[in-house]
Amino acid sequence: MNLRGTLTWGMRLGLLAGGLLLAAGCSTPPKVARPDPELEREAALARGALTSGSAEKAAGYYRRALDRARRMDQPAASGRNAYNLAACLVILNRDLEAQLLLDEAELEFQRAGLSADEINLLRARLARRAGQNAEALALAQAELKQLRPGDKFFIQHQVLQADAFCALGAASK
Repeated sequence: MNLRGTLTWGMRLGLLAGGLLLAAGCSTPPKVARPDPELEREAALARGALTSGSAEKAAGYYRRALDRARRMDQPAASGRNAYNLAACLVILNRDLEAQLLLDEAELEFQRAGLSADEINLLRARLARRAGQNAEALALAQAELKQLRPGDKFFIQHQVLQADAFCALGAASK
């Protein structure tokens, strides 16, 4: 007996639909993080303030954006705004606060599954500024082992490494 002849057109369609459902899975759709207008507005205001030379204003806007991202539990936005706020605080010579925010940014980027090469660059710069030249050198060299020429942070790590070498050479004399 021919199975094809015994299945009606409707039965075939039902089997096809069932097969497609099984192939696609029966899970809920993935959670898509849509940009939050308030968060995006605060970040845009911060970028504008920083561009116009007002790191203090930019820090305030980034702090509000970070608070909003935390409330919304958006790790990528939290990491990005924590890093940007830390960068503003470095400009304002508030290094201890910046260090804490870099730790938070790193954790949030990890939680979001994102890499954050810029965090170690800023950490190395903070170490260099604090006179911790050996630590700055170690951070720069560790990153250079992972980066290749042409990567966007490669030259910055090389410059930082050279600066730390010079500072260590001057300190040993």
